[in-house]
Formats: sequence, C-alpha cells, structure tokens
Amino acid sequence: MNGNKKLYFLVFGLLSPLFGIVLSLIPITYSLSYWRSNNVSTDYNVAKESIFSIKKGTAVKKILEQLEGIKAIHSAKLAYSYLFVTKQLNKFRSGEYRLPTGKTTLELLEYLFTTGPIVYKVSIPEGKTVKEIALLLREAAILSEESLALFLERGQELEGQLLPETYHFEKEESPEKILKIMSQALKEKLEQQNLTPPEGWTWEQILTLASIVEKETGVAEEREIIAGVFWNRLKKNMKLQSDPTTIYGLKERFDGNLKKKDLQELNEYNTYMISGLPKGPICNPGIAAIKAVLFPAEHKYLFFVSSNDGRHIFSESYDQHRHWVNLYQRKK
Repeated sequence: MNGNKKLYFLVFGLLSPLFGIVLSLIPITYSLSYWRSNNVSTDYNVAKESIFSIKKGTAVKKILEQLEGIKAIHSAKLAYSYLFVTKQLNKFRSGEYRLPTGKTTLELLEYLFTTGPIVYKVSIPEGKTVKEIALLLREAAILSEESLALFLERGQELEGQLLPETYHFEKEESPEKILKIMSQALKEKLEQQNLTPPEGWTWEQILTLASIVEKETGVAEEREIIAGVFWNRLKKNMKLQSDPTTIYGLKERFDGNLKKKDLQELNEYNTYMISGLPKGPICNPGIAAIKAVLFPAEHKYLFFVSSNDGRHIFSESYDQHRHWVNLYQRKK
C-alpha cells in the first residue's frame, strides 16, 4: 500500500464517525425545520382550565410523553430532539401549570419555560406558631405531607422570626425556601421602619416579649399598655405570669383548660415558675406587637385581667387586681 492510500484510509477512519453523526442529524434537522416553518397545531382538546403538573425530579422525556398523552404536543420524540439540539433540556421547572389552548408545540414549550408555575396566595395571621403556619400551608397545598415534617423541624428554630403576611408560593414549594422568604421578610420590614432593639437587648428577646403581647390581646389599642405592664414587671424583677407562655410550654398536652397543676409545672416557658422571659418566642408576632414592645405605654400598671369581652382591666396593685379577678371570674 503506497503512502497516498495509507493517508486516505487514515483520514477516512478519522472522519467516518463524524459522517455518521452528520447523517443521523439530517432527519432531525429536516423535521425540526419543517415543524417550525409549518407552524404545526397541537390539536390540544382538553378543558381550558386544565392543570398540568411537573413533579420534582421528573425526566424530560417523561414530561414530554405526558404532554403527548394529553394531546398538548404532537410528538414527544420530536420535541425532545428539538430541545436537545437547541440546548433547552434543562428549562422545565417543577410545579403546576395552567395550560392554554390554541398553541403550537413550540409555542407551548416556550409558554412553559417563560410563564412559570402557578402561585397560590396564603395569608398568615399574626400570632400563629410555626406548627399552625405549617398546617395553613398544607391546607393551601403549598406544603405536601412529605415536606410538612421538614418544615416543622427547620422552622422550630425560627419561631418568632416569620413575618405574618400574605404570600404567594408555588405548590409543594420547598420548606427551606418558604422559611427563608418569611424570615427575610421580617428582617426587611424591621429595616424599612428603622426599628432596633433597646441597648442591652437582642432581637430574640424583643421578639419573645412581642410574641407574649401578641397572644395576650387582640385589641390594637391595648398592645402598648400590656407591653408596658410586662416592662414594669421585668424592672421590678416580678415574674411575668403569662398564661400563653405556660400553654406554649405544655404543647400537645394542653387540652384547652389551663389547670392549677399546669401553672406549677417547671419548664422553660412557664413564666409562673421562672423569672424573666421564657426560653424563646411563643408565636410569630406582627409588626404592631413588636412596635408595642419597643415603644410601650408609660404607666404604673402591674396586673391585668380579661373582662370577658376581648378587653382587659388594668391595675396598679394586687388588691385592685384581685378585686377584678373575683368579679370577672364569677361572671364566667
């Protein structure tokens, strides 16, 4: 074999795999060109408000097969080839999508890539615990049963740091992302209003006291007064003696009726037994309760008791307090 023949076979051997690749792409390229130029209809024939769900971790081929199965696209294989050639295989996001009608396959894919999943509105009221927030999110289908436990586990250390607000989340959003959004929302709100803890106090302590104020009253004009009561008691080294802290410490053991033995149980949240603040926040307070703690009303009240109409009677002395307790307890 002469030198020219050797060179020919060497070049042919090197290029033959490349020829094979090129030849294999010709049908795909032609099909894609025809597909795009002829604006092929999807023949999509399901209800206008049909919801298409993409679960996390679902393979692209599986997603396309599901779309073909409901006649949203003509060919899963051709769509996959198109996405492969155009390097868009990683554009699908998990979540729920409201599929439109009258879209070509390419238009539908572009819609899925650019519109994003459906978001659901959920309002978190002031004074909810992490557990109660988790249940609201599950009820709104934002948390799945599987992610509920993880939310509770990760969220427990953020009790008191989640801003009560109206949020928009995707279905089955990750617990970590939800907690990050809600805790960041509180930080931003405090910064926007230039709120800072007083000298010698930490935000955790302020949020703890604010959570107690939040649970003690639902009457807006009472917040600063009640906050002032607790500040007065702290200054005099008096126990806070707050029922909501004791109830929080009982957790699932609380049956709706706070008993004398409950008040005598020693734990880190029973402010009838311990001095100062409980271990941490007992709920997630709103900005109004936080402001009440930062700017409490100035007075000499040390006690308050419910007047059974949602409001409270305030007293400066224990004798006055006992009078109101006896009066309103007899009315129950």
